[in-house]
Amino acid sequence: MAAVLLRKPTAGHRLPAVAIDHRRGRTIVALVAAVVAVPWLIAFGAQIIGMFASPLPAVPE
Repeated sequence: MAAVLLRKPTAGHRLPAVAIDHRRGRTIVALVAAVVAVPWLIAFGAQIIGMFASPLPAVPE
């Protein structure tokens, strides 16, 4: 009985630390994804805007 009572607080104390580490890991993954995605989206958007904004090539005579 005493062993169970002693183990419960340690198990309860470990769970928030694991949750914080997991949350920190997800935050790092989200930051890396944003750092990779933002330049790619800017380049992709610029390519699409350039495709519509650029004039059509002149028809050769």
